[in-house]
Amino acid sequence: MARPALVRVGNLRLMAIPATLVRLSPTVFEKSPAVGRDDVADQITRTMRMAGYVVSKTNPFANTPVHSAHARVA
Repeated sequence: MARPALVRVGNLRLMAIPATLVRLSPTVFEKSPAVGRDDVADQITRTMRMAGYVVSKTNPFANTPVHSAHARVA
């Protein structure tokens, strides 16, 4: 069964990591200290392959669609 995206822990409302990641803007990832750290990326790739995952490296920001969240449709 899938975990809920939002859970309450005491007075805190917490989001699951996957739900949080898909809501982040590209700027968060571009400014991350891990960006440009090929050694970290290679280690993650090796670990995932050892765990049986098929991994291919791509730049998710290479083909950024042109749109505006604030654009109005007439």
